[in-house]
Amino acid sequence: MLLSRKKQLFITFAAFALLGASFKVMVLVEGLTEVRPANAIPPVAGLAFGPIGGLACGLGNLVADLFGSFG
Repeated sequence: MLLSRKKQLFITFAAFALLGASFKVMVLVEGLTEVRPANAIPPVAGLAFGPIGGLACGLGNLVADLFGSFG
């Protein structure tokens, strides 16, 4: 059974935002690099869901970056 576009968007968004925000504290060089396991999601989501996966990863990245900057 195929997922609807809204479910694809929400699942990918939630996964990226959760992983991105939870690993925001793993900074290697302050202000330069950080460990981001969430970066493995966009290629898979793009191949599986197409543009919806890319949009969800972009929105999830935005939320994860905002979460880290407010802390």
